Parts: sequence; C-alpha cells; structure tokens
Amino acid sequence: MLIGLEIEAQSPLALGFMKPYEWYHRTLDFIPGASFKGFIAEALLEECQFQNYKEKHDHCPSKDSCLFYSLFYKDCPCFFPLYPVRNCKFSLPMPKTAMSCKFYPGFATQRRKKREEERHGVVDIIFRGIIHATIGAKLPILLEMKCQKCTGELKAISGFFETDSFKEYAEVAPEVSQLTRTALNRKTATVEKGMLYSIEAIKAGTRFYGEIGLQPANFQVLKDALENKVAFRARLGGGGTKGYGKVRVIEMKDFSRYDFGDITQRLDSFNSAFKKEAKPYVELSEEDPISGWLYFSIDLLSDAILEDEVGAPITRITPQLLKGQFDEFEKVELEYICGFSSPITLSGWSTAWKLPKPVELCVEKGSVFVFRAKESEALIKALSSLEQEGIGEGRKDGLGRVIICHPFHFNLEVK
Repeated sequence: MLIGLEIEAQSPLALGFMKPYEWYHRTLDFIPGASFKGFIAEALLEECQFQNYKEKHDHCPSKDSCLFYSLFYKDCPCFFPLYPVRNCKFSLPMPKTAMSCKFYPGFATQRRKKREEERHGVVDIIFRGIIHATIGAKLPILLEMKCQKCTGELKAISGFFETDSFKEYAEVAPEVSQLTRTALNRKTATVEKGMLYSIEAIKAGTRFYGEIGLQPANFQVLKDALENKVAFRARLGGGGTKGYGKVRVIEMKDFSRYDFGDITQRLDSFNSAFKKEAKPYVELSEEDPISGWLYFSIDLLSDAILEDEVGAPITRITPQLLKGQFDEFEKVELEYICGFSSPITLSGWSTAWKLPKPVELCVEKGSVFVFRAKESEALIKALSSLEQEGIGEGRKDGLGRVIICHPFHFNLEVK
C-alpha cells in the first residue's frame, strides 16, 4: 500500500549536496528517499533496548517489540522522495520537455506576486521531438521553437511544479538561507584566522509531500514512530548540532494524493494529442508514422540508476533494459524513438556505515523517454508493471519511480 506523507520543517534543513567549494555547503531542494529512510532508521535504532546488537540487528533478542526490526528487517518500506509543496496537494519534477521564454519565463497560469511581473508561459516540446525523430529528415521546413508572444528563444525550465487538475500550474521552490560562520582550529579549538564557511539551508516552515510503500500491517507502526519518537529524537540532514533538521508530521494517511487516472486513458490521450500535433507535418512529408503504432512516454518522477546487461551505467532507458527487467516486454514489439534527459552523479552519507556512499552515475528526475509499440494486452500489462515497480537500481530508496504518459504532455496550449 502507498502512504501519503506531508511534513513541515520546524528548523532549517541542510540536505547534503556536492560541495562546489570547500567552504560552501549547498543543499538539495527536496528530501531524497534514502535520507528520509536513514532519518527514521537512526531514531528507531536508538529506541532499541539492546544496543549491543546495533551493528548486526538481525540477531536482536526483542524482535517482536523492536520497531526497527519490524520495519526494516521483515518487509523494508520503499521511501520515495519528498518534494516541496505550497498551495496544492502535491508537486512533481518539471519534465525535461518543458521550455519557456528566455526573457519572460514561467507559467502563464501562475498567480503573479507583482502586477508588472510578466510570464509568457511554458510549452511542451515532446511531440515536436517525436516528429523530428520519425519524419524530420523528410520535412521541407525546420521545426523552429520560438516564444509565441515575443518570438524570443525558448530555454529549458527546471525545478518543480504543482497542480491540482493539470489545468493550472505554478512553479514551486523552497526558500533557502545562508549561514556564515568562522571555522575552528582543530588543535587549539579557537577561531582559525582567515577561515570562514557558509551553510545553505532550506528555511523553516517549508512543507514537503512524498509517499512510502509498505505492508498494511506496518502502517500503524510507522505512524506511531513518526509522530511519537522520530520527531523528537532524530534530525534530518546535516547541522544537527546547530539546531538544524527538526521536522514534524502534518498528515499521514493510507492513500496517495497523486491522481493520474487510468493508464489506458492516458495512452489514448497521449496518442490523440500527438495525432493532432503531427497532422500538418504528416501532410507535408507524405509519410505517416502514426498508423499501426501506439506511442507512449516513460517519465522519471525520481532519479534513476540504470545499468546495461554487463552492469555498466547507462543514461537512457532502452528496450533491452525493459525486457531484461520485465518479462512482459518480451511479448511486445518495442521501438525506442527519442529521449530528453540529463545525467547527474548521486552520492550521500550512509548513517549505517558512517561513511560516504559510492558515487553513482544516474539519470535525473524529470527525464522523458519515448517509445512506440504495437497495441496489445501484453503492452498494457507490461506498462502497468513498470509503473508499479519502477526501473533500475535502488528502488527501495525511492529511485527509478516512473509514470507512463505524464498528463503534463496532453495539453498542447501554452501553460
């Protein structure tokens, strides 16, 4: 079952990130699933009466009453990332196909903070990408991408957006603050001359929403732990000795706020929108790439670690990867069309090991990959399994979560 969880930062959050300079500590703008998992696990481990078994807790004598053993050894929950929310129920990563005016970026439907603030809207270029990949070479014209209001250049837009009905959109980003302090000399424990360091942190009062997948029997165990033990003991992220990392649970219910609709309806809506967009280009090229094929997109809702058959990291989803992970895709005639993605490196700190985690090459959340296949019942079954289980490595830490045919793509108008 999926648990919807909303939390609020009661003190600044310094969520670990790669340090661009030795003296400047940046923060992430969301809470990774692995960080939240370690946050809960550390607090529950301290509750156990048998601290001698802290390193190897599978031999804990009080397995029946130990909350840590119940949650993390029997059926370990899957912790998905928590993204910032402001006015809506949830937020999502911006798809890599989203582009906005270079001079006046932002959603046209978003409420303006200032009257003079101007936004020319956000457009989705996924269907233009499919057209370019399939019949672009036979078109007598180039597919130009210009702002419809000022004919300015379009640029990629990143971050998170929130919406309740996929009709009105708004960008959402947590506010951050910077704290600069003097460094201490390790030998004398006094101020080190000429040494300063800065910590970037998300401001207190910021709310986040995410989900946890777990067995129904563990729902009440996790709820009691979050509300009564974790909130008072543990600190999320870094800077705990400075008072950072305190959070509280606002809402925890046994249902998901994400309402994407039925997967079959999303496939129909995606292909209907693509046919509408491609119609004039099909007439120009005298070639129809649509008839006989069912197009679909795989959108990453979280970062994903992807590997090929020999375990080497790759930066896109391939038909071989899908068939290797899901037997249902063996019965599907599948063809890769195009992709919109960004590679990033993923690391962090392991609370259990007390060591840095290995640096992994992964595909960034918001990446989009487009395929086409012959319509069949096997395809629907395979896509449903993919959406339910996710893809790649580290799925217990919330990595590799996907959605098939994101509703963001359906609206062809400027958002």
